[in-house]
Amino acid sequence: MPTVYLRSPIAPQEFDQLKKEFPHLRFVTQMSHQRDWEDLEIIFGDELSTEELKLAPQLRWVHLPTDNQSCLCKTAINLRESVLVTVTEEMYGAQVAECAAAAYFAFAKNLCFWKEGIGNSEELLKGIQSPKGSIWLQLGLDEEGEAAAKCAKLLGFTVYGVDPHGTFSPNCHKVFTPNEIHSLLSGADVISICCRHECEVEFVLGAGELSLIKDEAILLLFCTPDRLNSEALIDLIKRERVRGIFLDSDDPHLQALFQPHKSNPRFLMTPNISSYPKATGDLAYLLFRHNLRQYLHGNLADMETLVQ
Repeated sequence: MPTVYLRSPIAPQEFDQLKKEFPHLRFVTQMSHQRDWEDLEIIFGDELSTEELKLAPQLRWVHLPTDNQSCLCKTAINLRESVLVTVTEEMYGAQVAECAAAAYFAFAKNLCFWKEGIGNSEELLKGIQSPKGSIWLQLGLDEEGEAAAKCAKLLGFTVYGVDPHGTFSPNCHKVFTPNEIHSLLSGADVISICCRHECEVEFVLGAGELSLIKDEAILLLFCTPDRLNSEALIDLIKRERVRGIFLDSDDPHLQALFQPHKSNPRFLMTPNISSYPKATGDLAYLLFRHNLRQYLHGNLADMETLVQ
């Protein structure tokens, strides 16, 4: 009997639902014997090592309860060429908006400088900024980007968005196309990039783009490493030309690369805190059950969030 390894916990009632709907499958929550690995066909969980993959010759599908693939042996899976991978893509619109607002005010009100006791108090007071009369440039208008734009608009910013088609957004005063990004960067007081998921905006924050950003601007970065020129960003941190840079990423490479600069009060890096608190509900389970139905009927093209 094909084995399904529920490596990540699910609710008891969900476990019972799976057994009732799919009686021809064997659902287990731990791998106790070598035979369990030999019969393993499906994993619901967020990790798989190369050694474990070798133990499971019949493995055909891994569903991740999050969109984090860092604990997956992707190279070994690619070499086997017969293992499907699906993820649970959760959007955290409200959380990202809250985090963007918090990071903005941390820099706009000089909170990082007050904490460290850096600089003259009178100068810090004079330098405090307000959203009124300021421009917020929002790159990426997925659910999270729209939420950040909406929050900025409520705070009193003039919000410009960037969309591949320059279409209307209720949360932006005006929407531009990607080929207008360079002309927008120099006038923005806050530049927010939300491109952690699939994003149609073809954009990389490189040396050329960073050189266009005006002095005392604030950068809020919620994006994947491929959207950043890390060396150029580090150079900007060192020169202390902008008021602040906030980078929210748990990517191990980025964390190590920017570690030496975390003491700089103009730079704040957090380990993907904008996805907390985690949304309640059973999205991962519902998506897994939907995909399981498609998988068993051979409708692989209908499996959602298929990445491999």
